[in-house]
Amino acid sequence: MYHCLLAILAKFGYERRNQECTFAAVAYLIQEKKLDLDEKWIAAMRTEHEGENELVSLREKFQYSASTRMEPDRIIALIKQADEFAGTVRGLLK
Repeated sequence: MYHCLLAILAKFGYERRNQECTFAAVAYLIQEKKLDLDEKWIAAMRTEHEGENELVSLREKFQYSASTRMEPDRIIALIKQADEFAGTVRGLLK
C-alpha cells in the first residue's frame, strides 16, 4: 500500500523523503482536491496499534527483518485491503 502512495506522488512529480512526509503529501493532495482519494486510506495507514503505526511497522518488520510470522486471518485481511487500495490507485493513475 505504501508503494501505491509512492506511485501517486511520482505522478504529481514528487519524490519521497520519508514515510510520514509521504502520508502528509498525499493527504495534502486530497485536501487540495488534486487527488480524488478517500482519506480513509491515509487514516488506515496511520492507524496505531500498541503505540506504533501498524502498517508501517509491519512493512518495516517484513522488509528489514527475518521475521515472517503473522496470524492467518490478519494476513487475509491485509491482502484484501491492499488489493482494494491497489485497484483504487490503478484507477487514479490511468
